Amino acid sequence: MRYFGAGGARGFDTIAAQAVLTLREEYPDIRLILVLPCKTQAGDWSEGDKITYRRILSQADKVVYTSERYERGCMQKRNRHLVDNSAVCLL
Repeated sequence: MRYFGAGGARGFDTIAAQAVLTLREEYPDIRLILVLPCKTQAGDWSEGDKITYRRILSQADKVVYTSERYERGCMQKRNRHLVDNSAVCLL
């Protein structure tokens, strides 16, 4: 098994998660783990971004929330979780 973590943010995190999901079609042992800062992360996003986010969320193999709701430091907490649980990081 190969595990890939993504932070769920718009931009690179979304592109990376979509790439993992595409690769999973050919390599079914790939797993996507979303590490999200809070359950309300996409609350203020555009409807199009929310649709993409929900699609990725529904296809993830595991979802980890580092905070229940948005609070100061939750993004850093998410980032720290990703770094601490990764062998390699792409920035």
